Amino acid sequence: MYFMLLPLVLFIPVGIYYYFFLKRIASLFNFKYKKLVKIILIVLAVIIEFLTSNVFSVWVVIFMHIFVFALLMDLVAFALQRLDKESNTFRKIYLSGLIPIILTCGVLVYANYNIKNVVLKEYTVYSEKQLNNSYKVALISDLHFGTTMDEEKLESISKEIGELNPSFVVLAGDIVDENTSKEEMKNAFAILGKIKSEYGVFFIYGNHDKSRYYGNQNYSVSELEKAIDDANIIPLVDESYTINDELILFGRDDLSFPKGESRLTSSELLKDVDTNKYLLLVDHHPADLKENAKAGFDLQLSGHTHGGQIFPTGLFSEWFNINSMNYGYRKIDNLNIIVSSGMGGWSYPFRTGTHSEYVIVNIKNK
Repeated sequence: MYFMLLPLVLFIPVGIYYYFFLKRIASLFNFKYKKLVKIILIVLAVIIEFLTSNVFSVWVVIFMHIFVFALLMDLVAFALQRLDKESNTFRKIYLSGLIPIILTCGVLVYANYNIKNVVLKEYTVYSEKQLNNSYKVALISDLHFGTTMDEEKLESISKEIGELNPSFVVLAGDIVDENTSKEEMKNAFAILGKIKSEYGVFFIYGNHDKSRYYGNQNYSVSELEKAIDDANIIPLVDESYTINDELILFGRDDLSFPKGESRLTSSELLKDVDTNKYLLLVDHHPADLKENAKAGFDLQLSGHTHGGQIFPTGLFSEWFNINSMNYGYRKIDNLNIIVSSGMGGWSYPFRTGTHSEYVIVNIKNK
């Protein structure tokens, strides 16, 4: 309840601001019916308030960008007035509201291109434990299939990943979400399951895969599980899979919606496990980093954060410790941690915080 009410409370000032923003634009024109114009402006401001109160809507991204750029223009206009430097031309441009709108259009055109332009990000980590083999792990997370990518594009990227000859592929959650249709869900896993690799494709649930955030689901959990199984993808839910008797891949249960009341702890996950082997943990959330390091894991791969899909959410995530880690590489004791920004985006077809990516992690002897 509070999650739904908070945006409404926060965006009320935005609606009020937009009334005065629209009023400034109207002041450039000599409208005859002043009262009617005022009513129209109030109605438009209320509509904007309604649209921006829905955090799942593209409109919130559009109008919030205009809002921020308009505030910056207010500061520039105020400074020029104080310095007595404001020209008539600037005044008319300022009143017209064109600059915030033009800047928003420019930023969002770039943001739409950026989210669809998937790049390769590569890391190399060195094992403290002796390995008989080197491993190349392909990491895909946060595809949110259907929001920014179609089947043809996904097939192209999957082929590209296969040509890199990965040892195995890890799907680290949120491959699909509430906006993914049943057909899209089935096709996404069918395509990803065909990525060429030596030891197979593994899947870890994210908080969106089971489509829990909306009332009407496009597919059931059983249909999702069947699609994963039909694609010969191996799901790991607080389970492990051993490769070459020297590397153990652990897939975590989803932090937001675990199967039971809570998921296993890091220590419980390693019960009866030979910790002399290389321990690779995949968790959709970049969570429990210190606990995982203390437990003895060697590498953790995560996603979830999108690297801050819309700027400045990534900064807020770090400042307020919303996520243990937002993006990139970090090392805690002997634990190497890699957090991907993801291959797509949730809800909005825009990305200004970071790029879209798939990750290759090379694991080598030190």
